[in-house]
Amino acid sequence: MLSPDGGSSELPPRLIDGFILNLLNPKAYAAFLALFSQFLLPSNSELLSYLSTGVVCFLVAVIVDVAWLVLGSALRPIFETPRSARIMRVSFAVIMVAAVFWVLNGVSVNLI
Repeated sequence: MLSPDGGSSELPPRLIDGFILNLLNPKAYAAFLALFSQFLLPSNSELLSYLSTGVVCFLVAVIVDVAWLVLGSALRPIFETPRSARIMRVSFAVIMVAAVFWVLNGVSVNLI
């Protein structure tokens, strides 16, 4: 794992580090609150609606997290050298700034 100064750090993040980071992630809580306040799976019981929606959300999260793990493993060699890691970070930053300008300029896209 690379440290900010370009050298190798001693200890890579552990599973517990990722678990704690996920628990402290305010975006995840905001996303689930938005989901549960707007969308519930239909059912005769309100409790069953909440439980089934929660189970579906959990399954989707597991599938997406596994996909991110696989993608991260595939991208790992790119981030192992400082030069290629910097190119990747700068590329992502440029894409993010371009997306913000795109949204702020009110570009509308018809998906259908």
